[in-house]
Amino acid sequence: NDKYITVDEFHIAFTVIKPESFDFYKFCENEFTERIAINKKETLKTYQTQITKLKKFKKTLLFSELTLSFIRSYEKYMINELSNNINTYNKSLSMLKTFSRWAVEKKIIKENPFATIKITKIPGKRDFLTTAEVRKLEKYYNSDEINEGVKNALRYFLFTCYTGLRFQDVKNLKFSDIHHEKYNGKEIPIIKLKMHKTSLPVSIPIIPKAQSYMPEKITENQLVFNVKTGTTTRKHIKKVAEIVGIKKNLIFHTARYTVGSTGLESGIAIETISDILGHTDITITKRLYAKTDNSFKYKELLKLQD
Repeated sequence: NDKYITVDEFHIAFTVIKPESFDFYKFCENEFTERIAINKKETLKTYQTQITKLKKFKKTLLFSELTLSFIRSYEKYMINELSNNINTYNKSLSMLKTFSRWAVEKKIIKENPFATIKITKIPGKRDFLTTAEVRKLEKYYNSDEINEGVKNALRYFLFTCYTGLRFQDVKNLKFSDIHHEKYNGKEIPIIKLKMHKTSLPVSIPIIPKAQSYMPEKITENQLVFNVKTGTTTRKHIKKVAEIVGIKKNLIFHTARYTVGSTGLESGIAIETISDILGHTDITITKRLYAKTDNSFKYKELLKLQD
């Protein structure tokens, strides 16, 4: 073909086993090991979950079997058998498309079978807490009815309502990540760390309300919170929501959404919100949080009369 090739490409081209007959699952597992850094365990777990899900549909899979017909069959399986919504099954297809792209890069296959598959994402509803709802949670947190396990989860959930940290960042937060700077003659604590998801540095002042949920420091290297698993935390938060009468699907990320949405409605500049949340681009903040309800729009439009 009048082009230079590598030794690896030569080996693949002339091996007894044709490239398209390679085991798709084995290829993916090998790529996961090569491509994913040690500190990206969550990414590895997500990729492995997708392979486990696909294996339930087809126990063994060769590249030669990864056809458009197979992909459509898998799509129907996720919709009809697993009852996956459009974003869930499209996320699965998107990841498989990525794995197949890796195979094209390694010359295992010539074309990505997902090339003609259109993968769309429908913006989901992002529940956030109003100020009144946060007050309900705080009232229950300070009540005598709450047990220690639930109170522990609610402690770092409420802390996040005032800082916007992600679950993993709250879990990894140490007292050594908290520094102090002077503001109006007073020393204020400031979280300074690299966000787990993006590895980007953030600097978040801890206001008095957030400070009230922090336990006493014993050692500098001590974790600030005793964060339980995501499943346990979610169970406790949902239980609290039912008790206090909040009819929203609360997940831990709801606390982060709360900072973004109520922060904007409170008049905090979107640039500041974006900086606190550690977004790589302000357009992400606008897309996710600058969608206000009609009551807020009405209040803003009334300014036209002033």
